[in-house]
Amino acid sequence: MMPMESPSKSPIAWVCGAVAVLVWLIRFPLSQVRFFDPDEFQHMHHAWYVSMGKVPYRDFIDHHTPLYHAFLAPFFSMHDVAASASEGEAMLFLARRISWILSALIIVLAFELARRWRGRDVAFVSTALLSTTIMFVDKTLEIRPDLFTMVFWVGALILVLEGINSDGSKPRRDMLLFAGSGACMGLGLLSSQKLLFAGPGLAATMIWFLLDNRSPIPMSRRIALLVAQVVGLLAPIAIALGVFASMSAMSAFIHYNLSANVGLGDRFSPISRTRTLLRQNPFYIALGLTGLIPVALRLRQPESARRGDYLVVLNLIGLVIGLFLNPVPYDQSFLTLMPLVAMLAASYIVGAIRGLFEAEQDATTRERILVAGVGVLLVAFCIRYSVPIVTRYGLLFPAGAVLTAALSVYCYRTRAASALIATVTAFLVILPIAQLTTEFRATSKAQFAELESVYANSSPTDTFLDGFTGYGLFRPHASRFWFLHTEMQAMMTPDEKSEIVSGVITGRITPKMIGYDRSLKSLSPVMNQYIEANYRQLGTGPLYVRR
Repeated sequence: MMPMESPSKSPIAWVCGAVAVLVWLIRFPLSQVRFFDPDEFQHMHHAWYVSMGKVPYRDFIDHHTPLYHAFLAPFFSMHDVAASASEGEAMLFLARRISWILSALIIVLAFELARRWRGRDVAFVSTALLSTTIMFVDKTLEIRPDLFTMVFWVGALILVLEGINSDGSKPRRDMLLFAGSGACMGLGLLSSQKLLFAGPGLAATMIWFLLDNRSPIPMSRRIALLVAQVVGLLAPIAIALGVFASMSAMSAFIHYNLSANVGLGDRFSPISRTRTLLRQNPFYIALGLTGLIPVALRLRQPESARRGDYLVVLNLIGLVIGLFLNPVPYDQSFLTLMPLVAMLAASYIVGAIRGLFEAEQDATTRERILVAGVGVLLVAFCIRYSVPIVTRYGLLFPAGAVLTAALSVYCYRTRAASALIATVTAFLVILPIAQLTTEFRATSKAQFAELESVYANSSPTDTFLDGFTGYGLFRPHASRFWFLHTEMQAMMTPDEKSEIVSGVITGRITPKMIGYDRSLKSLSPVMNQYIEANYRQLGTGPLYVRR
């Protein structure tokens, strides 16, 4: 085994650390100019209503669990968002800055998870790969509860990894680790119920831990630890249910967060989003899958059990299955598996390169050849999706490849393993960083023009009826259902739809302005006729104001 370099002297630490910091710094100006996903407006409106003392699910309808919105609510004391467009915009950018800070916390936790699993070098490479995964950057840039979920999810994995790797000599510490991991999962579910799809993988991990006779912890203690984990999981959920029960909203909380989502009819496959991920980060996916093979093949080895490899393998497989169980696997649904893919990719890069320089290796020659061959095939398969992106940047990619090849030969001849790992990692992040620089072109300028139009044509007390434009986010909503995108409509009962349609037509619901987009138009042709007869369009966008 080659000696471990100190971080101050390791080229891996310098290069990968610089990549992670650079991308995180790029995120800040990007967050201040990039367009807003309508989801962000939805979450901000939810948080704003909570800040005014409204009770979600009882006073207004949402289908997201409430912890993130409760966290954001106190920040609204800093801006009077209903008063002026400038105050509303300032609050949006403040929330984006909070996301920027949360993204750093996620990256630090992901680094720590990888470090505890396979050491510092793997952690640095993993962090560089995760930080430059475009889908990860895009979704953690935004105002969404998935950031809270990621903090708790990665935190739970760290605690579980520590717990299953325990030698059993400190029972109280073990109990706290498992109870804490359960509490993290409970808090993660209260941030986003999408974390339910991580349940099968985590449950398989716990069953493996329980049945693994290589564990130094006695079976009776392992059972007690799993009980502590379940208690930790249920505690925050029970508290939340108690709080909503005290406000006569528990049944609505359960219905809109669980029952309505489970019965969602507006479904689609994760395949299209997977192709997007392949197009943006082909090496990340190919090397992650390649790294999965040797780790999975050695799960029954004693060293694998001591490292907790089964936690990484089983949770990744469970999360992939979860994507197909999820009725609406949008980009943010991929976030929970991204740190694990990065860890496996990093472990393969570091292991394969260090293996070139070590006389004794922990894999047979046949296995190494097999895994390398599969890796080449996977890279070839994945990179074909990104050819349009590669060609967009001209000579950047081929020039980078030539330079990397030259430096790699030099590093190999001088037996500089760490420098070779750093060189290869730097090459792998060239294309993602180039893509990030183009994201500054997709600005929020047109969206803020529409927001300013809402402020100019309505007062703080005027109500807004929306499909899913989000432009009335700082105006009272006209009905209990503030947003009416296709998913929400799929959850609604005929009576709930009729409540809105009949309310508008009879004049019981009288919004001053309407976000008359494709989503709202799909609700009712009769209501469309009423809107077109009684409201006039502002400009060429979806905003309509009462005549």
